[in-house]
Amino acid sequence: MLDWKILAASLVALLVISSLFLGAFGIQDFFGGIAEQIGRYTGADPLANLPAGDAPEEEPTLTLVLRPASFALTPSAPATIRSGETVISGFAGDMAFSFQNQTATLRSKDIQIAFPLVSVEVTSLRLARLQAEAVPFSLPPDVAADEGALDLRGFSGRATATPEGLTLEGSADSLSFTIGGNTYQRV
Repeated sequence: MLDWKILAASLVALLVISSLFLGAFGIQDFFGGIAEQIGRYTGADPLANLPAGDAPEEEPTLTLVLRPASFALTPSAPATIRSGETVISGFAGDMAFSFQNQTATLRSKDIQIAFPLVSVEVTSLRLARLQAEAVPFSLPPDVAADEGALDLRGFSGRATATPEGLTLEGSADSLSFTIGGNTYQRV
């Protein structure tokens, strides 16, 4: 009887130590077969309540750099905004950037905040659609235009606004752009 308790305590200790060093993904990968067998007998997943851990950050599939005099974004979901030491989580509203005046303005239903544009990072950004005409832009490494039109749909990622312009990094369902009367598709 004592041997069984030692074995059970050792297994629990191994699970706890593994969660500290491997994270929940490592535990589920390592003990997945054992958990599956236990789940067959008990009817429940023994690893179901473990914390999910941080998902690995995906590499952006699209980088779009805009250099207009001013630009506005209307996210389709709440976003997190960081400027210097200030962080605004769950912001649901419009963001306007004046690169000419070097100001950023955040507008929601009840409040408007304007501040100098040094560097503003917007994470968890989702845009249903973004359209722009007669705007300088580039799609590194091979596309650049002094003036063109853009139609971006289903964007998910992050944006960084600096006095030099706005950079969008992430993934999109579709992107079409027109340069000199020629229309191109990307993504």
